[in-house]
Amino acid sequence: MKVLVVAQYVSVHTRVGRLLNQLIESGHDVTLVTANFDHSAKKRNLDLSYFHGVNCIKIEVLGYRKTLGLMRVLSNYIFAKKINKVLNKSIGFDAAVVTVPTAISAKKLSKIAKKKSFPLIMDVLDLWPQALPIPKRLTTVLQPILKIWYKHNENVYKNASGLVSHSKNYLSYLNKLTESKILTRHIPLGCYPSENVAEETKDHSSIITIGYAGNLGWSYDFDTVLEAIAKLNRNSQNKIHLKLIGDGERREELLKKAKEHGVDLTVTGIVPHNSLLKCLSECSIGIIPFRKDTIVSWPYKVNDYLSVGIPIVCSIEGEVGEILIEEKAGIVYEAGSSQDLTSKLSSLLSSVDLQNKMKKNALNLANRLEVSKVYQSYVDFLVEVVRGGSS
Repeated sequence: MKVLVVAQYVSVHTRVGRLLNQLIESGHDVTLVTANFDHSAKKRNLDLSYFHGVNCIKIEVLGYRKTLGLMRVLSNYIFAKKINKVLNKSIGFDAAVVTVPTAISAKKLSKIAKKKSFPLIMDVLDLWPQALPIPKRLTTVLQPILKIWYKHNENVYKNASGLVSHSKNYLSYLNKLTESKILTRHIPLGCYPSENVAEETKDHSSIITIGYAGNLGWSYDFDTVLEAIAKLNRNSQNKIHLKLIGDGERREELLKKAKEHGVDLTVTGIVPHNSLLKCLSECSIGIIPFRKDTIVSWPYKVNDYLSVGIPIVCSIEGEVGEILIEEKAGIVYEAGSSQDLTSKLSSLLSSVDLQNKMKKNALNLANRLEVSKVYQSYVDFLVEVVRGGSS
């Protein structure tokens, strides 16, 4: 089967990278169209050499320094506008997958798919503008634009042959929008089996490390984390160290604030995925500190934390929070409340037995979400869509 994958953002351990590898392993002929700009590192010359057997086509786009900003919007627009040009002379495909965001790329590809008569699967990773951290004071002002944006995206989703998402909540929204007339499938992000797994906690260690993996941007409330750790350090014999595995525009600011709070902070910068998992395995807890009112489904860091078997402390009350509580693999605190976070961390760190139970439960959940199982089901769904819905 000849499969086209269009994704502006890609790396080997992201959703698209995992799908590409599984498609190749399953013997399919795969073409990838992506941008020549590395979204994570914010630099050009995106390395795609690790995708052996994939025909990679890079589109020249604008670079940008900020995750949220006008330059990124322009970069997205340029990518979508150039899709027609790069695919104009391409030989026919049996199926195509496009990641959303962005919906403008999906719209362009849906027109090509209709013209060339191949089914198009849209993989909804985020619901924009719903999931964007737009300040409340701007929501009213931007309401006319947001209404147009909503309507545009809704129409785009309706042109898909199949819809996929890692989020059950997103799929519920999409099924309602399309009146369940389009094939849909829940495909989790998947967990990599890690050679580095957190050791069982044997006693109350004098030094405890709380880890975070990901972007150091404005969607995350690190201030509350620093305040909570400072309080715990003042009132406990244990010393809590914060390790941020990643990089971003708030790096220098956070190093300064940590010093003001008297918190021992390490920022590793961007590291390879194997190194990221090793760093996390040396932590006692993994934290996910989203800001209050942030709408997010299931970030990659959840799966990384599960892969190494560390308890998760999270401010997301929705899908992630429900699963963590149900699986007894983590706890949820009130976003923006340093008092609640201090209390929850104190309770968890005071119980060695609870920490070890959560570690075991995290690894059990990671095993059920193992990448090869998850992405084989993704490939199976593509085949089902190509066959017209008959599995």
